[in-house]
Amino acid sequence: MRHVGESGEDSGRGDRKSIRGGCVPRPPGHQKKWVALVDGNKPQIHILRRLAKEKGIHLTIIVDLIPVIECVWDAGRAFHAEAGAELERWVRVRLLEIMPGNASYVAGGMRRRATLRNLASADRKPVGV
Repeated sequence: MRHVGESGEDSGRGDRKSIRGGCVPRPPGHQKKWVALVDGNKPQIHILRRLAKEKGIHLTIIVDLIPVIECVWDAGRAFHAEAGAELERWVRVRLLEIMPGNASYVAGGMRRRATLRNLASADRKPVGV
């Protein structure tokens, strides 16, 4: 995590405490919008929510979906050797289920499917162990 000061310069601090120092109440009329970009790490999201609550700020948390999309495509290729409409539909269905917060459910379903299909270890790797 990077801390960027009001000047726009990176302070070089990479610790979680850096959020606390920059998060101070501003006088009315000088409010800033607080946004955090995360990769889906649940403990990180919990820390951000707690800090926002402690500081009394409204924080918008944006989860970067690109790495998730890549993983789902890789897993889909384990079940669908051919690229095409069936693979695309498979990926779309899972992503639409993940976005509202059901990633664990989707991951479990993919692992079960790999087990039921008796995928070899190497073929199962993109699905998760």
